[in-house]
Amino acid sequence: MRCLLFVLICFSCLSSSGKAKPKKTDYPKEINQLVFRLSCNANDRAAVKKLAKTYSAAMSYYQKEIDRLKLEPDSFRWTKTYKLLDEQNQLSEEILYNSEANRVICDPEFYDKELAEAKAKAIQELYNLGIQELNSGEVKNARKAYWHFERAIKLGASFPDINLKMREAGEKAAVRILVDRVGAYIYYKNVSAERFYSDLLARLQSEFLLDRFVSFYTISDIGQRKIKPDLTLNIAFFDLEITGTTSPDGSTFGYINGVAEVKILSNQENQNILEKRIPKQFIWKNYAANYGSDLQGMFDSFSMSTTDEIFELLTGFIRKKVL
Repeated sequence: MRCLLFVLICFSCLSSSGKAKPKKTDYPKEINQLVFRLSCNANDRAAVKKLAKTYSAAMSYYQKEIDRLKLEPDSFRWTKTYKLLDEQNQLSEEILYNSEANRVICDPEFYDKELAEAKAKAIQELYNLGIQELNSGEVKNARKAYWHFERAIKLGASFPDINLKMREAGEKAAVRILVDRVGAYIYYKNVSAERFYSDLLARLQSEFLLDRFVSFYTISDIGQRKIKPDLTLNIAFFDLEITGTTSPDGSTFGYINGVAEVKILSNQENQNILEKRIPKQFIWKNYAANYGSDLQGMFDSFSMSTTDEIFELLTGFIRKKVL
């Protein structure tokens, strides 16, 4: 009787709402919160009433979305249908295995047969889309193909060649970037940009660590692993000049001015796809009068002050223009 009462309450709420278009509600989140409330307090009448209403609204919403997908052209029709059915079953399972919630919804709905059918069709759909994208020959489409194949495999795809196709897509989609040595000189004397180089390379590798398609290499990596880079990153510091002044109060200042030039060469097209010069000045306060005695230390401070700007330039360009 108790369960029947709540179902009647639910139907009453639904009938009073008429044929209004279902709102885009986060049903899994909302039902999870209501089930938790009932677990804490089985006599929470507001939660009881809202759970019955929300569950029925959720089932109605999912069914309408599934019906819509049957009628409208959509490349991911079965993948989306499978996701909707899977969510429905998960909501019903959450209610079924919670005694308090199950008293409210006595017979939660399950769509195991429909789910299995949609899953099989979603796997075929994703595989077909992957082949289509891979055959286009475009790098960006190869990335799409990779994700399609991966999703199909996660759903249980057993096509004999799917792993091979995914590797082929990953290979075509990969962007290998050689980070070349950085050149610099002050007063016609060479200085080492190793500190700047190591820091920038580490930051780039860390930023794209989880990206499957972008990798950064040193010249040593390229040689030892026989990798053919797609792009080459060249950075050089030009027009470096150091001056010093002493203020009336006796404080000394050292100034280093220069330009950081950033280029990315497309090895396939043999032309620069990025070329920018960044003027920069770095100032030392209370610097010793013999400011020219530590050229390496001064250059390290200057070059490291450009790292953030160069890093932002490169990561923005790669994400927007390369990926």
